[in-house]
Amino acid sequence: EKAAENSVPEDVAIGIGLLENGGSETAVSGAGALGVFQLMPGTARSLGLTVNKKVDERKNTEKNIDAGMRYLKGNFERFGDWGLATWAYHAGEGNVSKAIKIYAKAKDNITLAGVKEPKAMRDYVEKNGITIHKLLSHPKVKEFTKKLNDDSSGYPYKVIATATLFKNSK
Repeated sequence: EKAAENSVPEDVAIGIGLLENGGSETAVSGAGALGVFQLMPGTARSLGLTVNKKVDERKNTEKNIDAGMRYLKGNFERFGDWGLATWAYHAGEGNVSKAIKIYAKAKDNITLAGVKEPKAMRDYVEKNGITIHKLLSHPKVKEFTKKLNDDSSGYPYKVIATATLFKNSK
C-alpha cells in the first residue's frame, strides 16, 4: 500500500524489506539501522521521524515502512532509475552520485564534480541512458565499488532476486 502511494515498484519494496532484515519489525543492524526498512537515525530524522533517547519512531512499523518508501521515492527522483535508487538505499546517495561522476568523467570526459542539484544528476542519467547495470559494469566504477568494502554493487540484483523468490514461494 505504501509502495503504491509513493509510486515505488512492488518488487523493489518487497525486495528491500526482506533483504534488509528478513522482514523483521524489530531488527537492529550493527550500524544502528532499525526496523523493517533499516533506517539509520539521521535518515529517519530527515524523513520526519522522531529519533532521540526517549522516542524512536523507527520502531513503529507503519511509520518505518512509510519513511522507507518516501526515501526510495526520493532516491528515484534524484537518479531517475529504480536500480540506482535501490543501490542508493543501501550504499548511500553520496556513493551513487560519486559512481555516476566517475562514470561521466571516464566515459564522456564530463566533470560533474560540482553537481549537487538532484535534477542535474537525473538529467545526466536520463540523457545517457544510465542503468544500474551500465554503471556498475564500467571498469572505473568497479574500482570504486571495491573500496566500499561490502557487496553494495550486488544489492540491486539481490533485491529483485529476493522479491522474485518471495512471489514464487506463494
